[in-house]
Parts: sequence; C-alpha cells; structure tokens
Amino acid sequence: MLLVLPALALRDPARFGAALPAEPARARELVLRLAAFLALGRDPQQVYEAYRTGGVAATAAKALGATPKGDALRLLDTALVLSLDRGLDEAALAARLASASGADLYAALAAGLAVLASPRVSGAVEQTESFFRNLENADAVRTVLTERLRRGEKIPGFGALPGEATVAHHLIGTAKNGKGVDVILETVGVLKNAGLGEPGAAVGLCAVVFAAGLPDDSAAAITLLARLAGLVAHVLEVRART
Repeated sequence: MLLVLPALALRDPARFGAALPAEPARARELVLRLAAFLALGRDPQQVYEAYRTGGVAATAAKALGATPKGDALRLLDTALVLSLDRGLDEAALAARLASASGADLYAALAAGLAVLASPRVSGAVEQTESFFRNLENADAVRTVLTERLRRGEKIPGFGALPGEATVAHHLIGTAKNGKGVDVILETVGVLKNAGLGEPGAAVGLCAVVFAAGLPDDSAAAITLLARLAGLVAHVLEVRART
C-alpha cells in the first residue's frame, strides 16, 4: 500500500492546493483504489476486477482472493468500520502533523501509513494471525498456551485496554460461528479464566478474517485499509482548521 500511494499521487496533479470540499470524494476514491490494489501481492490481474466489485469491503475481499457474501461480507464491513480509529496514536499524529505542514492528502496519508506499516502495528497483527493459523484445533489451544507461558512467551494480540477489548469481543462474538474461529474463542476463554489479559483489536479482526474466508496474511492488510480511512478523517479535520 505504501508503494502504491505515491504512484496514485503522481496520476493526480490536481492534488496540490485542492479545495477542502473536493477532498472527501478524492479520499473515497483513493481508499477504494487501494483496496483493489491489495491484489498486487497475490494476483495483479485481479486489481481491475476487484475495483469493479464496488464497496470497500467487497473490493478488499476480492483483491485478497475471497468472495464473502451475506452475513460474512457485512461482518467484514463492520470490522472495517470498528477498526477505523485508535484516537491520537502515532499514526494519527504523523498524518495530522504532515497535513498541518501543508502536505497534500496523499503525502499526509503516506506519513500515517508509514507508522502503521511498522512492526508495532502491522507486524503485531501478522504475529497474531500467524499464532491462530498455526493452532491445529480448539483442543490444542490449552497445551500450546501452557507451553508458551511456561517459556515466558507473550500471547500475541492480548493485553488490550478496555475500549479495544470491547471492540474485539464484539467482533469475536459476531464471528463465532465462522470456520476456524473456535480456536480464537478457546484462546480467549482460557486466558480470561486465568486472568492473563483481554483480546485486542487484532484478535477480533482475525476472527472476522477467518469467518469471511480470507486467506492467510489478510488481517494486516485489512487493518491498514481500515486505519487508512480513519487517517483520512484526521487529515481533513486538520485541513478544516488551517
């Protein structure tokens, strides 16, 4: 996504000094295009087909090689909305500072995305998804957790603040009947009973990714896409004040 953003900026010479009323439409189109470009890492020929799908959730799913429908697609859409914003975190501050300095929409979003692509954000989501993907079934959860805790290893995705845990529990509960979500439910239950931490947003997002039938390594891509839309709001807010 960080590689595609500058290329899209070069194709939009009107981005410099753009009037604020025109920016929401430019941002909506940008988010949709970046959702379609998630196909680059899997099948570049699917970029245009994904773009034609319509709707950010459906476009992203198509780009990642899945076609969820009905409740699964609505669940993915809900996850995108609930993952939009994390308040004034490092990514939001980077985007806001860039916007306040006069950077155009693309450049300000690139500043925020650079933070989101870091090991602390995308890397942490990737670790969380990998952990759950490697659990064979719900019966193996307790054994795996016991061994990891015995070695002093952290369980990725856990230890969230109350607000983030609320979102995670909502997503997990909504996705609970999805294929593969049983390992997440079991992990959450075991750690909760042991008083070892609440699930974070990445855990809830993994439940949605599993239930929607998205392929491996999709959670980080969905996180970046959702947060991108949230960064747009921060950038436009700063623009409106300057």
